[in-house]
Amino acid sequence: MSVNCLFTYQNKCIGADDFIRTLHDVGVKTGDAIFVHSDIGAFGKLGPDYAREKVCRGIIGALQESAGENGTIAMPTFTYAFCRSGLHDRQKSPSEVGALTEFFRHEPEVTRSKQPIFSIAAWGAERPSLMNVDMDAFGPDSFLAKLVSMNASIIFLGTSFEKACTLAHHVEQMHNVPYRFMKEFSGVIRYNGKEEKTQSTFFVRPLDGTVINDFSRLAALLRRKGFLKEVQLGAGRVSVAKAQDIFREGMGLLDENIYVLLKDGQKKFGK
Repeated sequence: MSVNCLFTYQNKCIGADDFIRTLHDVGVKTGDAIFVHSDIGAFGKLGPDYAREKVCRGIIGALQESAGENGTIAMPTFTYAFCRSGLHDRQKSPSEVGALTEFFRHEPEVTRSKQPIFSIAAWGAERPSLMNVDMDAFGPDSFLAKLVSMNASIIFLGTSFEKACTLAHHVEQMHNVPYRFMKEFSGVIRYNGKEEKTQSTFFVRPLDGTVINDFSRLAALLRRKGFLKEVQLGAGRVSVAKAQDIFREGMGLLDENIYVLLKDGQKKFGK
């Protein structure tokens, strides 16, 4: 079996070229800005003699090849630990949302944003724009708003829209849903040995179990309209939707039912 296998599934090799072809099949084009949610363990077993670092490098290379030198790649590097510790080190705080994101933030020419809870790492043409965001995690000047403005391709690599679509929280905040509320988190951002006090806002849900998100209705609508494209790759799946389609269709659904992004499509207050 080829040593270029990143993964194997049913005795077949899945290499970087397979990722490039699949990204093309779901509509990713040279020059695109892409934002990648990932679960790389979904595609199969690691290939022979391939360490996880080599697999991450191979996938990132495929993403860079697909986006091209005029494109942009961004990934979440979220650190929910800031809510407890009050400290975010842009260089040392590990990403809490997957091995690929942690590897990516250390890559050459990749910069991590300073939002202490919902930071992202970015490479490419739109990197400066994606770094120029405020401390409101999901608000009108957040990285999510920037993704909508540039109509980025939101990619789900091994994970699903239903599990991972952070952009839906931007939709919730822009529609001012009644089941979330603004909360401020104070702390310190550390970078290059210097510390800066910060106050970050986050449109949170109550932690009493009364609010559980469910994005399946939005995902189903996007599929039905042809806006969410999906291709099987090994044991996993690659899905893509444009940020403006997600935002527009999500806002429309909330116009019809303000609780449509919740489990059961309703909010049972006091229960």
